[in-house]
Amino acid sequence: MAKLLIDGDILAYKASSSVQKDIDWGDGLWTCHAYLEDAVEQFRNLLDNILFALKETTLEDYSISDMMFFFSDEDNFRKHYLPEYKSNRRNSRKPTCYKALVEWVYNNSEYIVIKPIKYLEADDVIGIYATTYKDAIIVSMDKDFKTIPSKFFDFGRGEFKDITEDESKYWLMYQTLIGDATDGYKGCPTYGPVKAKRLLDATPVESYWDAVVKAYEKQGLTEDDAILQCTMARILRKEDFLRFTEGEIPPLYNPKMYS
Repeated sequence: MAKLLIDGDILAYKASSSVQKDIDWGDGLWTCHAYLEDAVEQFRNLLDNILFALKETTLEDYSISDMMFFFSDEDNFRKHYLPEYKSNRRNSRKPTCYKALVEWVYNNSEYIVIKPIKYLEADDVIGIYATTYKDAIIVSMDKDFKTIPSKFFDFGRGEFKDITEDESKYWLMYQTLIGDATDGYKGCPTYGPVKAKRLLDATPVESYWDAVVKAYEKQGLTEDDAILQCTMARILRKEDFLRFTEGEIPPLYNPKMYS
């Protein structure tokens, strides 16, 4: 049976944010509170819904024992290369009982939780596992997983995709061109979704990187600028994990190895 690689960050965020409540105590005093047991119930409901939807989609029965949960390290290697990466979230706080819910997941013997790897986001560790175990299914709402050649169940949209190597290269180069304002990296100036798709649709797969670099150069930038932006967009894979020792900051994207 295929392993389900669960994006624990997103599930814990959705479950904990859905149960927090604001209270007006009068005289201008407001507080926000949440009950952990309510967040746990929401978390379990999300898992049940995912299992049901996967059965409807794949016609396969999965259970909690097939799930592996992933959470991000507190430090993020991308911020060491680009301090603006996710800087818009620096002053935003997690939902009230988010940390308590994550701790509950860790302490629940029912779940298989993969220990975070220093400097890596949950996405990266999932990407490494997904490209190591080819029958695995990524379970998340994050569109960036389209950059990984793997089976991907987007439980937010109820979509199941089996992403090929060529498709993953397309979406990685697409993100490198358009950037991601939510994650704080800008991509290539003047390139939005339409212009990026037009360029990539007219380019052979083996020439994607050359086309991306030329797009950057036309804007007065360099290949190094493209490499930095691609590093922000790229979810790590098995071959990336072989390029550094655990506990070290992963290196920048190397187009000579992967494009």
